[in-house]
Amino acid sequence: MPIQDDVREDVLIAQFGLIKYSSHSRGEFDASDHNNNKFELKSTTTNTVSTARDFSDKHIIKWRKQYFIIGQWDESIAQYKRIYFLAPIHMSKWLNAIEYKVNQRKDIATRVMNANVVYAEERKTLQKMLSRGCTFNCPPIPLRYIETNGIPLYNTEQLITLVNQYPIEASTTEQGLSQFFT
Repeated sequence: MPIQDDVREDVLIAQFGLIKYSSHSRGEFDASDHNNNKFELKSTTTNTVSTARDFSDKHIIKWRKQYFIIGQWDESIAQYKRIYFLAPIHMSKWLNAIEYKVNQRKDIATRVMNANVVYAEERKTLQKMLSRGCTFNCPPIPLRYIETNGIPLYNTEQLITLVNQYPIEASTTEQGLSQFFT
């Protein structure tokens, strides 16, 4: 993670009383609150928000189990202009669109593999690719999407209220993608 992103993330953690995830390795959450709710923290200085390298169905599943705090950073004043809260329900349209694209790639790979035009070695390669997952390189989230679907966030008390208002239920975290894990 670039240094400036890490600094901006630390600002969000301090501003909303969150606990930074210590390992900060790929595949984990960025921070949690005192009730162990997970948060993905993002910031942008442009009109899009970067997501993750090799964004796959694993990210989709993970992102349906955590909250988002996304801020628009102003370099000239070294602070956030706006910050938004998004629960998984607010991210669902974007996640569903990416999930659709992931599933399209899986369907193509499966059809090719089953078309009897693939040599044994190629079939092994395709099977490895499918087990790893079809990925996208950092599909951007438009800032306009965040502004339209997110809730402006101002303080810790509001964050607590929003987390209580939008609980993450187990049923919403396992939707989709199950057809590929049988």
